[in-house]
Amino acid sequence: RNNPGHRASARARTAAMSMSPAPTSPTPREQADMTRPDYVRLGAATHRGLRLCPATNYYFASRANVADIVAAELSQAALNYPLAFLPQEEEVGLVGLLSLEEGRNLFVAASGAWLTDCVPASVSTYPFRYRADGKGGRPVLLADMGSGLLTLEQEPGSEALFDAQGRPLDKMRVIVGALKSYEKSRRLTRKVCGQIRQAGLLVPWGDGVE
Repeated sequence: RNNPGHRASARARTAAMSMSPAPTSPTPREQADMTRPDYVRLGAATHRGLRLCPATNYYFASRANVADIVAAELSQAALNYPLAFLPQEEEVGLVGLLSLEEGRNLFVAASGAWLTDCVPASVSTYPFRYRADGKGGRPVLLADMGSGLLTLEQEPGSEALFDAQGRPLDKMRVIVGALKSYEKSRRLTRKVCGQIRQAGLLVPWGDGVE
């Protein structure tokens, strides 16, 4: 038998569902993945209109299960992360272990917040890198153009990096200064890690690590 109360309840559920917001697609910033960067060499002539948007969360690091650690931050990093030596290309680097599961970062909350006060410099300096270009070791400034943090639009809160003549503005100079310090500490760290490996002090983890 038809039940008027049941019909009214069904109509109420239908109305509530129609009022619920439709699911939204992740924004470019939420889709950004620092483990798969698209680094491009920055040049004043080609990127003079580039602006940096504020990073309001760490979703871009949510798939990173390790983060590079450098000597300058070692004392704080050691209090917040398990540390490990990781072969990287022809070198050995020091990393903070963020998860034992590839593609997962246990230090990024569902809200996008970082869950410790110590954010690794390799994360906080994203989407920029300052590395040798392989031609005589001359350092160049790189940026991940797929980060969602760089734009040519006048977005709210964004800051210009170059003036109309292509000269770096204060924001860019601060970024470059931080990157130079990070890169100097990174090279020192790699050198020390290399010496530790040469001394035969590193032992691979076994398959039984869980």
